[in-house]
Amino acid sequence: MKLITLNEAERQLKRIHDIYQFIKDENDQSTDSILTIIGRKFHDENAISDYLAYVLDPQFNGVGHQPLNNFLKLLNSPIELSDADHIHIEREYRLPNNRRIDFLITINEESIIAMEHKVFSEEHGDQTWDYEKELEKSLHGKVDHITYVFLTPNGKEALNSTFVPVSYHQLVTALKDVNVNFIADIRKAVLFNEMIFHLEGYFLDDKKIALSDKTTLYLEHQEMIQDLKKQFEQDYYKIFKYIESVIENYFTDNVEGEWDFDFKKNRSYHQIYKPHWKTKDLDIHFELKLSRDSLVNHKMSFLLDIEGRKRSDFKVAHEQNLKEQLTNIMNKHDILYRQGKRADTFAIKSYHFLTPDNLKDEATLKSNLVGMMRDFTKFIGIVDQEINYFHNN
Repeated sequence: MKLITLNEAERQLKRIHDIYQFIKDENDQSTDSILTIIGRKFHDENAISDYLAYVLDPQFNGVGHQPLNNFLKLLNSPIELSDADHIHIEREYRLPNNRRIDFLITINEESIIAMEHKVFSEEHGDQTWDYEKELEKSLHGKVDHITYVFLTPNGKEALNSTFVPVSYHQLVTALKDVNVNFIADIRKAVLFNEMIFHLEGYFLDDKKIALSDKTTLYLEHQEMIQDLKKQFEQDYYKIFKYIESVIENYFTDNVEGEWDFDFKKNRSYHQIYKPHWKTKDLDIHFELKLSRDSLVNHKMSFLLDIEGRKRSDFKVAHEQNLKEQLTNIMNKHDILYRQGKRADTFAIKSYHFLTPDNLKDEATLKSNLVGMMRDFTKFIGIVDQEINYFHNN
């Protein structure tokens, strides 16, 4: 698998984000359209453009000039079409420099609508500037006026402000305002309405996202995704080992007594304890909740657990005393008593310092880790005392 540059990964992730929000529920058959039935992707830019060219063309759409008229009104054009006007719509119009603009609509060989259509692709550099320059040069003196249009699902603005931004919502509104005569030609009427249905069903509706299209999106970009996952695994391992070393060094160098550490990279919990805290019948330990999700959520937890076969006996005889001695410490450091889903958790506190900025700053990360451990170090003498009482009585 080849490595992908950061810029390329960011470009692909932006495209995934743009497509993802429009994916529909595969179980809702009402979202099927002519394009998807014949196997085209719902966001196929060329397919949608071809269909729109058909819908706007009064020679073929079976509806007449009103769809294009309504589109011109949307652009605030003064042109009012009639059946006598000559309309020519050309797809992928080749410019003198061999670049192609998606639509060139010529009205009576006097006015031009030049339209670029982007579904989820990005504008390439000077694309719209270049289109304007080439059209002005090649059509100078041949037409009275050129209107430039930039059509996108969300009405995004082109880099060249000469292009009028148009959204699918605006386009659909203009098309829905067309008076369609189903009785005169039901086949043409259905084909016309299918364009509206496709844009509404896939881009303007808030239905649930669909697994099949999500999988397609994943497969299209899986090389980049796998590359990001590989890098994440490498970075997580480095962060995990760093946190483990800071904790071990802190307890070994700053906390009295012998300490054991049980850390495993592929486990979500990691234990810190004195050897005599863990026996056959009683298992008391500090526990760190740290996993890959901790980096995603910027959160990990530190807690004191009381486990083992005789934990109930210990709790009956010593927990109230333990709680009373630790209450002031817990209140001072915002440590919660008996919170969370696990019955064996005596005290817990969650920390939210695993942010990307902190993970890039070793000194800040270490300072936060030390602060976390200091919140719990005054537990140690009191836990030692209660464990000794338990074993000796």
